[in-house]
Amino acid sequence: MSNIFLVRHAPTRSNVEGVVMGGSDVPAMPVPDARRYQLPPGRARLVLTSPLRRALTAASIVFPGETVLVEPDLAERSMGALEGMTHAGVRTRWPNAYVDGTLDVRFDPPGGESMIVFARRVLGVLRGLCKAGEKRDRYLITHNGWIRTASFLNGQLEPQDLFRESVPFLQPIPLILNVETLASDRRLDLLVTRGGSEVVGRRAF
Repeated sequence: MSNIFLVRHAPTRSNVEGVVMGGSDVPAMPVPDARRYQLPPGRARLVLTSPLRRALTAASIVFPGETVLVEPDLAERSMGALEGMTHAGVRTRWPNAYVDGTLDVRFDPPGGESMIVFARRVLGVLRGLCKAGEKRDRYLITHNGWIRTASFLNGQLEPQDLFRESVPFLQPIPLILNVETLASDRRLDLLVTRGGSEVVGRRAF
């Protein structure tokens, strides 16, 4: 099986200002000395990217001049009414949505994509990678929430740790697929509370 790498998009002003982006198509900021992120040509690779502009900018920085395929399922999770608000503003508007400084896993963002629906979307991509039989190295340019959710579904994180930390921008992160874990729905079952409510992500969006 070929190597798989996950790459977070280029940084945005919303990242700097602590504004929730979710599925909003926020453009990237200029990246100083962007050439340091460029991967040299070498082993054949397949590059897939989220359709959002901050991811497309990352593709042009890390893989300049290369063919890049847009994959809609690599887009970040929609956070509905939270998008465009600062994290402080979200905390003021929904004070009961936070536990220990992060969004409560039981909080469902109004108008947003539930965590279970988002996780199923991510899992579909990961399962496709398991079956692809691709010999080229594969690079997926996506988003913080997507990458952390993929790590959770792959058995590397527990639900409470999903969004405790942020992924660095523009740096390929290797992903070794746990085929057995990804073939099962057991990790999805961890995203449902005993009462059957779907959980949502924490503050890293």
